[in-house]
Amino acid sequence: MAQQIIEGTPQQLAAALSKLSPRKRYRIVELETLDSADIPAPKTPVNAGMIAALQEIQERGKGQRHTDGSQTDSMLREGRAGAMWGDKPDE
Repeated sequence: MAQQIIEGTPQQLAAALSKLSPRKRYRIVELETLDSADIPAPKTPVNAGMIAALQEIQERGKGQRHTDGSQTDSMLREGRAGAMWGDKPDE
């Protein structure tokens, strides 16, 4: 039978223990406190390649004008209707 691990505060454990079978034996192991100051933050590896790519994208976009994107759908529809081949949409 697989082990069941229940972790929590004493109040949470009391609620969980009341649901367990009285015919079985259980072991309670005290864990260290979970004070955030005691636990070191996990070290995340720095993705230098992606950071360099993002910085290059930012450099390339410096001289470009900002567009809000509100006309994107209408521009795509116009282009697909023939404007991208030099056709007039009303012809």
